[in-house]
Amino acid sequence: MTPQKNDLARIPSLLMAGVLAFALLVYFRPYHGIRHDSILYVGQALLRWMPNEFSSDLFFAFGSQAKFTLFPQLVAAAFDHFLPANFFLGMTLLGLLSFALASLVLVRRLFAPAYCYWALLLLAVLPSGYGGYGVFAYAEAFFTGRSFAEPLVLLALAAIWGRHYFLAAGLWLCAALIHPLQALPALILVWSFLVLQDRRWLHALWLAALALALGWLGVAPLSALVAPYDAQWMEWIREPNQHVFLLNWELATWCHVATDIFLVSLVAVGQRTRLAVLARALLLTLLVGFVASLILVDGLGLVFPTGLQLWRVQWLVHWFAVASIPFSLVLLSRDTESRSIRLGLFVAIVAMGMPSGGLAPSPLAVLILIPLFVFWPRLRPAVGAKMQRLLAWSIPAVLVLGLIKFTLAVFDVFRRFDEAREQVRPEFMLLSYPLVSGALIFGIWFLHRRYRGRAWWPWFGIGAACALLLYAADSWDRRSQWTRYIETAQGVGDVFGVPLKPGGQVFWYRELEAPWLILHRPSYFNGHQMSGLLFNRGTAEEGARREDLFKLMEFQIGLCRIMNTLNNSTDSCAIDEELVTQACEGSAGQLSYLVLDNALKVPPLGTWRIKGGGIRGDDDVTYYLYQCSDFKPH
Repeated sequence: MTPQKNDLARIPSLLMAGVLAFALLVYFRPYHGIRHDSILYVGQALLRWMPNEFSSDLFFAFGSQAKFTLFPQLVAAAFDHFLPANFFLGMTLLGLLSFALASLVLVRRLFAPAYCYWALLLLAVLPSGYGGYGVFAYAEAFFTGRSFAEPLVLLALAAIWGRHYFLAAGLWLCAALIHPLQALPALILVWSFLVLQDRRWLHALWLAALALALGWLGVAPLSALVAPYDAQWMEWIREPNQHVFLLNWELATWCHVATDIFLVSLVAVGQRTRLAVLARALLLTLLVGFVASLILVDGLGLVFPTGLQLWRVQWLVHWFAVASIPFSLVLLSRDTESRSIRLGLFVAIVAMGMPSGGLAPSPLAVLILIPLFVFWPRLRPAVGAKMQRLLAWSIPAVLVLGLIKFTLAVFDVFRRFDEAREQVRPEFMLLSYPLVSGALIFGIWFLHRRYRGRAWWPWFGIGAACALLLYAADSWDRRSQWTRYIETAQGVGDVFGVPLKPGGQVFWYRELEAPWLILHRPSYFNGHQMSGLLFNRGTAEEGARREDLFKLMEFQIGLCRIMNTLNNSTDSCAIDEELVTQACEGSAGQLSYLVLDNALKVPPLGTWRIKGGGIRGDDDVTYYLYQCSDFKPH
């Protein structure tokens, strides 16, 4: 068969893998609405859309990191034509599709066709989290600048691998304009790749050293590179931003990092291929990013390097670690002397070392499994045949016991949520476990290996993948009733029956979208607004003051919600009005309104009754709008 005919013959298989990967990607990443960082991008767009209303909001009052990206301007322009709910839902789905396509392009560049299909499927089903405290993951199920920056970075790397350097530069520049923090790791990776091939590229470090030296000498604007956090600012940011300080990461997180290093190292060692050089470059990239972060952030406490979040290099390392699993499995299967033990250890490391959430067995096991895997060829001659058989059987036994423990924990959570499938889907949680999702991919591989010679198999696979995609798409949107209402309210402004004064700041307990999208008014205080602490001292200072101002009130609100739920009532507990008075006084006239779900003695300015208001599922909830000017100090 000629190369051209061979490529044509692969089209059905490629199409089957692509559709199946996208279907799995959609299924394993259900949409829960505008949440996480996507809320902040909504705010950035609203600021550009209605600057007079939102400029006083805490998130924007002292500036934000949005000045480093064009993404908020693009979202704001889209708001002229689309509802935020529809736009963010559509862009999230398009972002997942872009990630699947970009991953397909890159894995086909890096790996032989025998590996790339399975690499793509594993990228769709295995956990994608990286960094500390489970804050970030690639291919997230909500819309942010990362949704398109990541596919652009992957395409840029594919272009570099194909030696299309001008195309790669253009793709990388687009990614950097959308999300510079997500694009920077690719730049470090390319430099690392060049260094490993020509040590003269190490001289580029002199530029960084010179910039830092001039900064420490006070030369503007380079002095901003080495400006440190003062003690008070550091105290404000350390607790809510623990994920940016590597020394604060939990041991479990470092086990996930160790798993990534292990998987990438399997490709890096013992080979002289270009792929092995790339794997070594990824390890060097991880080393550079982490060491720089440890020195400049954890050690010296510098503002600018902290904002760069150089530890994000792990997203590329984790992507490659997952994509390389099929390749490594084939290499291990060729080791006939010790493959049974090492294959079992490899599966155990992947199953336990991936970031699978708090219900999964402890990832600390990889601290034993990885050294055992590495040193097994030396240990094997000293271990008797009976002990080897015992070890060979004990590995799957431990994995099965871990799976049973995980399954019991999942159904315990399901029972605690009164078996409400709109809140907890046990089959989804089980399939998300790496051992189960990996077994799913193995089953697909087994069927493909058995029937791939049949003419009907690719078309059957495409049909099955399309059916799965339809099912995944039908169940993908899992927004609650309250979330749907917030996202579609479109600032009607009079849900409480009264007009609100322009620019009047609103406190709405644990709600940031509601003031922004329902009332089109700035929020006085919400934890999400504190994401700018790293970049602006003013935000950190004012945020800490407002947090102290509302700490006791928020505690009382949360306690009353629990009491009212237990008593099946809406008025068995109410917050102390004196706390409301103190908050209004402490705001120095900046806080205009409070939205509470309990009636106080002071008459409300307006009320709003809604079904499924985010507190008690589908129950009717009455919100009370209070005006600060109605609370007089005693």
